[in-house]
Amino acid sequence: MMAKNRGLVIVLKIIAALSIIMFFVSYIVQSMRQYAQIFVFAALLCALGIYALTKKK
Repeated sequence: MMAKNRGLVIVLKIIAALSIIMFFVSYIVQSMRQYAQIFVFAALLCALGIYALTKKK
């Protein structure tokens, strides 16, 4: 992994973790349940980005 991508991978991991936490929060809070799918989608996009940046060529 190149050094310039390492910071971006760390940021993507933080966003993915926050998205998962917010998914559980939005699923517990009844009025926020409509946003639960958005947080799942954000976490999946971050996982895809991490995979694309860290895969071996």
